[in-house]
Amino acid sequence: MGIDIYFMFQSRQAGAWEDIPCEYNGYYGGRDAALFAWLALGGGGRSDSYSITPLAEPRGFPPDFAIVDKVWHPIKDICVLPEKRRGFFQKRDMRTLMGEWGFSHYLAYEILKVPLPKAMCTMSLPIDAYRLWDGRGMPEGGTMERRGWKEHTFYAGKHYASPDEIDAATQFVVFEAERDFAPDLAWFRDLLERLSEAHGEVRFVFGFG
Repeated sequence: MGIDIYFMFQSRQAGAWEDIPCEYNGYYGGRDAALFAWLALGGGGRSDSYSITPLAEPRGFPPDFAIVDKVWHPIKDICVLPEKRRGFFQKRDMRTLMGEWGFSHYLAYEILKVPLPKAMCTMSLPIDAYRLWDGRGMPEGGTMERRGWKEHTFYAGKHYASPDEIDAATQFVVFEAERDFAPDLAWFRDLLERLSEAHGEVRFVFGFG
């Protein structure tokens, strides 16, 4: 189960939902672990170093969202797809992949009314930097580490220690710090605001692959 995001934005027009274009490329524009975690299952980070509380459990596709062959959404016009994404859709059938699992949807206002998330992250610092850190916020120069790091063989014999286990051999200190994900996710909120201003009622339908 991957974290690639496949999606379609729609607006309500004359009582029906119609696909609308946007500049976000989803999977084709690069993976976004923070957005994936917030939208869906709450995991996060390539090393699973944090856990964002998800907006909601997956809801499935809306009942009125067109789907063929379980995972394909038919489109009327290639222009609803971001330019960089247009080379990846099924030209013959005029349809676009909606992912393979975790299908869900939100109205734009549902996302806009929720504060951007914060989460506790597992971090490490060289011991000299850790001793200079005041213990507040996210320290500069920190490295994201795996949760449950003591159970991973990668750290064995490499002189990592938790704050209560520091000794003369310690070179890196592993600790928990709160990370504010607003800088990581503000772009998505801005996108929803722009689409809502341009199109009125907007919904975001998506899946993962």
